[in-house]
Amino acid sequence: KSKSLLVAEPSRLAGCATLVAPAAFAQERAAKVEGYPPFGSLVPIYGIFNLARVTADAGTDSTKLLAVRPRYTRLTDQDLDAYRLVCTAYIGQINYVDAEKAVSFDKAARFKACDEALKAVGVIRDLLNKGVQEGVPEQVQTIGKNMGGFLQLLPKPDYEKAKALSEKLRAVDTDKDGKVSDEEVQFFQSGAKPLSSEELETVKALQFVGLKDLLIP
Repeated sequence: KSKSLLVAEPSRLAGCATLVAPAAFAQERAAKVEGYPPFGSLVPIYGIFNLARVTADAGTDSTKLLAVRPRYTRLTDQDLDAYRLVCTAYIGQINYVDAEKAVSFDKAARFKACDEALKAVGVIRDLLNKGVQEGVPEQVQTIGKNMGGFLQLLPKPDYEKAKALSEKLRAVDTDKDGKVSDEEVQFFQSGAKPLSSEELETVKALQFVGLKDLLIP
């Protein structure tokens, strides 16, 4: 199994930070991993990172923040809990070859990264709902640091697959309601660049376990 680390792609945050995980994030984790679960669960997780990336690009531009606001406002607390569940399930399926203490620390650190990122998403949502921009850049940095750190620890091929499918699903969502319907998938499959058989199976699997509305945060 691949153990290569992803060097998160730089994306300027509002202010001067970047969506890049600090090297210490990876160095703190000594647990040795034998194998990772299928990449499917990473699709909604990557979506959160992408949401931070788009918000970072918006910076303090009121017009751009207004455009990204609907992506936050449609996320309920229950949605955020569902993303936490996705993280927990994914982490729980990682195969380790190390002492139990090191494994427990590694799992706890990975979940904490997800949890802190999702808390920041909730704060940004509440701020934008109130029409407040102050504090948004700091929360974007929190998402970038934690979710970027989480993604940095994954096999690069899995990350690339999750990223590619996440971006394709935004194109599948023709009515831009943040959800992927069966009809939209069928329509997309008739186009010039349909989902691959692996991508299509992944989408069906995610829909089957109830993640239909979490694919495009």
